[in-house]
Amino acid sequence: MKRNELIELRGEWESFKEDTERRVNLPSGLNTNPFEEDKDITQLRESHLNRVLKVIHSQVSENQNLFLSRSSKHGQDSLDYFNKWVYNGLVSTFPYRKNDEVIYQKPISSDKGYNEWLNEVWKWKDNKTRVSKRYLTSHRLNDMDEWNSDFEGCYNELKTRMKFLSEIIYTIHDFVSNDSTTNDGKYIYGKNMNSIRGFLGQWIVRCYPLKDVVFHSENWKSGESSVFEHWTPMSFFRDIIMFTQTRKSKKPLMGIENKDIRVLSPSVWYDILMFNFRIVHITKEEDKRLNKKKWKTYRPLNGYDVIGINIKEKEMWDRLYS
Repeated sequence: MKRNELIELRGEWESFKEDTERRVNLPSGLNTNPFEEDKDITQLRESHLNRVLKVIHSQVSENQNLFLSRSSKHGQDSLDYFNKWVYNGLVSTFPYRKNDEVIYQKPISSDKGYNEWLNEVWKWKDNKTRVSKRYLTSHRLNDMDEWNSDFEGCYNELKTRMKFLSEIIYTIHDFVSNDSTTNDGKYIYGKNMNSIRGFLGQWIVRCYPLKDVVFHSENWKSGESSVFEHWTPMSFFRDIIMFTQTRKSKKPLMGIENKDIRVLSPSVWYDILMFNFRIVHITKEEDKRLNKKKWKTYRPLNGYDVIGINIKEKEMWDRLYS
């Protein structure tokens, strides 16, 4: 996806926020299940979760070194840190939950390797052990010193992690757009798909492990209270699945008036992430400026420039995103 198209997509999102949906944030009650007694819908949701897990398993199987970590210098490398996120940040938060008890059972497959990995993931259902990612077999992408010493190595790893994330997002986008309504037109993830969109923004895009490249505003000072900010609000990622499609023959769930249907493939999602997903530590005062403009969940592309947030590591920022 070319840069001008990425900028156009941001404009389409602004139109969606202002004209199509007219909301500022997700409503409360995301864990209320409107189909509590409907086994068919529960099974459909379970099949959606299974699709996501299979995508992740294929990535881990083919690139295990990117997901290994250990808590101590001489400890044993394992997938514990990543598997804990898969269960606590994906399985247990996937809509819907019932009385704080996850209603999804562990999937059963003919794939032995997949079943063995799921057994390791499900160990975290009742395991409260803290797991550190202090020592990685890969680059520490949130450390700017590593970027300065090995830009190409870090950049290649970032591209791989964003490729993996784009495949997961695409999978969710596909079943939300094409396999998440009942025969009578009800959304199985609540009004306007709010629960799955909240899940996508918070637990997938925001919390997917080991991908964050962390920048700082010029006014940021180490040791002072600051805010972990996303240059593109999370609402962008959760909203665009509503007015775009994954299949050329289908309409989006909420089309934008007078706009052609935009079809997003995994490679397009990759481009979207590489351009839009940026982390910046800003000061409390800068955060107040964003709040004053009501730009925490929605803002124009030049929002930082308008209110005077400047990036400390400008050369690296331009190298990555220009």
